[in-house]
This record gives sequence, C-alpha cells and structure tokens, in this order.
Amino acid sequence: MTQPSLLHHELVALRGDAARRPPHRAPAVDRSRRRRLRLPALPRRREAESERVLATVLFTDIVGSTARAAQLGDRAWRDVLTAHDRAVRAIAARHHGRLVKLTGDGSLVAFAGPGRAIAGAQAIRAAVAPLGLQIRAGLHAGECERLGTDLGGLVLHIGARVAASAMPGEIRVSRTVADLVVGSPLEFEARGEHELRGVPGRWELYAVSG
Repeated sequence: MTQPSLLHHELVALRGDAARRPPHRAPAVDRSRRRRLRLPALPRRREAESERVLATVLFTDIVGSTARAAQLGDRAWRDVLTAHDRAVRAIAARHHGRLVKLTGDGSLVAFAGPGRAIAGAQAIRAAVAPLGLQIRAGLHAGECERLGTDLGGLVLHIGARVAASAMPGEIRVSRTVADLVVGSPLEFEARGEHELRGVPGRWELYAVSG
C-alpha cells in the first residue's frame, strides 16, 4: 500500500488549522459613534429685507375728540366713530388709496400719488362735517417700509407731525408734496418753516387752499 507523501500530510495540517480558526468577521461598527455623526449645518436663511415703497401718506385727526365724546356720551360717540370710519374706508377706496389703520379718532391712508391723497383728504373733511366733526390733516411723501399690512419709517413720523401742526379744518402738506403737484390746479398757502418734533431740520409747510 502506498504511503501518503509528505505534501499530503502538510495539506491535511493546513486544513485542520483553517477549520480551527474562528470565521472572519468585519470590524464592528460603533453605533453610538455613528449616531453622533451629523451633516454640516446649512447656513441659516437670512431674514428677508423689508420692502420699501414710495407713497404719499395722509394722517387725519378728529379735532376735540375727547370733549366731543364727553358731550355725546359713550354710545352716541361710538355711533359717530363708526360713521367716521365707514366714510374713511369708502373714500380711501374711491381715490385708489389703502387704509393702513384707524387710530380711534383718526386714520392713516397711503396713496400712490400726492394729488389723489389731497383729494382724499378733502373728501374725508367734507364727509365727516355732517357728523358734527372737524378734522385736521397732514400729508408727506417718500419711501416707506412695508411691515406686513402696516407701514413704517421716517416718512410716517414726518406725516404725523405735519398733521399735528395743522389748524382745525386745515389740510397741511410738506414742501415735498407741494413740489410734486406743481402744474396741477391745486393751490397752497405758505405756513412758514416749522420744527417737527423729533425730526431734524426745519420744514416748509403749506395749507391746501379751498
């Protein structure tokens, strides 16, 4: 009988070693480390810049509203204010303006142009007269910040100060507004230079004639 060769013995030995070795396994993944891995944070979206719009702003204020409310009583005064607000809304729409807000005893309306804004102020003055109300009004024009449905910016502060300087029944405008309607049938009376509280410089103001 032929004896197994030396090579045969070596092959048997190698097979036995391979059988005794543990099976090969891939390195274990550290799952806790994997959970800690995060994608790089995306840059935060920048806040949208406020939109700036060109407008003529009209402020109106009821003259002597506190005394009038005391004279009429709460219920009657509320009825008068409701009629006032209804008139302002209708006139703003008729003259292609946007009613920004009602202030309780006044209003803020924005118009695309100064001519329409002055016409709107005249119409509001005429509409509230039968209610026994007298208003003062002020207008200024320039770029405003659109803040949702509201408006902001220095133009609003100037417009409010112009209105506060007006006499009862008067529609007062800044020099800016008067210059913008040059060539129209509108006429103005000079009211001199004024310091507007909180606004730098001196401002030429005019009253709408008629």
